[in-house]
Amino acid sequence: MAGASLPRDCSFIAMLPLDRAAVRVLVEEGIDIAIVSYHQLLLSGLLETARKGELRDHLGWDGRLLLSSVMPDDMLLDPRTFEDFVEVYEGGGFCAAIAWDVPAEIDLPKEEVLRNIDLSIEKIGELRELRINVVPLVKGNRIDEIKRSVTGIKELGYSEVALHASEYVAEFERLEARAIFDLYLSLLPRYFDRVLLLGTLRPGVVKYVLSRHGHLVKNGRICFAGLSWWLDASRYKAYGGGRALRLLDYAMRTEDGGVLTHRVRTRDLAKHNIRSLTRLLRGEELEVELYDTLLEPPILAISDIHIGTPESMMEEAVDLIRRIRPKTLALLGDIFDYTGEVQLYHVAAFFSSIEEVNNVVVVRGDAEEGTKLRPYEGFLRTMDALVFGEEPWTSPLRQRFRVQRYVLWFYKYNRIMRGQVRALLPSGKSVLLIHGHQIGSYSLPRDEILRKARLKKVVHEADWILLGHFHRPLLSLENGVIVLGAWQRQTETMEKIGFQPSRSAVLIDEDERVVVLMV
Repeated sequence: MAGASLPRDCSFIAMLPLDRAAVRVLVEEGIDIAIVSYHQLLLSGLLETARKGELRDHLGWDGRLLLSSVMPDDMLLDPRTFEDFVEVYEGGGFCAAIAWDVPAEIDLPKEEVLRNIDLSIEKIGELRELRINVVPLVKGNRIDEIKRSVTGIKELGYSEVALHASEYVAEFERLEARAIFDLYLSLLPRYFDRVLLLGTLRPGVVKYVLSRHGHLVKNGRICFAGLSWWLDASRYKAYGGGRALRLLDYAMRTEDGGVLTHRVRTRDLAKHNIRSLTRLLRGEELEVELYDTLLEPPILAISDIHIGTPESMMEEAVDLIRRIRPKTLALLGDIFDYTGEVQLYHVAAFFSSIEEVNNVVVVRGDAEEGTKLRPYEGFLRTMDALVFGEEPWTSPLRQRFRVQRYVLWFYKYNRIMRGQVRALLPSGKSVLLIHGHQIGSYSLPRDEILRKARLKKVVHEADWILLGHFHRPLLSLENGVIVLGAWQRQTETMEKIGFQPSRSAVLIDEDERVVVLMV
């Protein structure tokens, strides 16, 4: 019987990106076994380095390495590829080969797939004759193809097998792909002591397998492998709660109080992902809290400029933003007013003032939202006026003005608006940002505003609530309520009911002290 090549002391084997930063992550996390792809060595120009036995020194890796034969179909069927693979394996000091891959896609004719499977068995036998440790790849998508592959591997005396499951995982939502994957999961452990699942090292797949074959994972009979821990980190994805969460959409607070955002380095996200997977494979999900964003001080919060109305004090608001130069700008609704007439000048003046701001958080106000049936009616009408101007409908698209990027920002501003934002401060305090029209009209008495705002804060389990809408400031830090003033002069409607708005904004400084700016 062929000797065992997979270690019993690990539940997953990381695919190794040919990147020193990724290697350092695995080394620092105490991982001493990884898989390298022959194809990636070729693409990275490192085949000769590996052939000369210099790959470990090049990458700074002292652990064990397996060499994978998973590669494009045209390479697999070229006899020279197999010969070169053997040379690289023998010169590179690899501890095992994951082989031999062959084309076996479900859309190929069955006869062709069966011939390819026979070729795979033949190549595995040749590797064994060369005394190369092999983790054989099982192939096929139909039951007779899989049986042909399994029988051939068993006849060669192997007790371990690998499945290249990436294509099934990529199409996991399709019933057919999941059914084939489930077939393998139920079949392979009956014939082999250990099963290595390539391309499955991601939380959703791990949870899926644990839910059906947890005892096999716990007993070390199913082992996961993949590159997603690094690829997801490079795409701003962090693992938590058994999911991969995109940090372009969230900020994540971990159990130790740390905060992960899209600004965290790839290697630090990768470390987090490795630790999360390790916990998940022990049956422990890493608990995390999700927030819409991290507010980095100094934070300037402003609302109710009502750009597009005659009463708007846009110039004064823009001047304040430029003077404060915040790291985070929180726009709490009714910055634009689509009941008025937003001009190109307004768009250019406002968005040019926030060019240097790192983070902009946008909350939708009632003057910016349409109806349930036509939620973007006011915005689209305004966007059409900005883009088409006075041109006839037959005019070709020309560069009509130098401020086109501001029009694009205006579009983005309207598309990223949220009804409310649950945010996090560096200290760990949570903040709920809303416009305020959900609470009542701007003529609501102050004590009623305070009561309703505090209730909303409690419902959302926030430490503070920041809101606008009421056109006059209200600060009650003991209740965690901060209401902004407006940047709009008294309108005719306000005058009729005797309401006088007050102009103010709020600054949260680096020490998270709240300063009301009465300008």
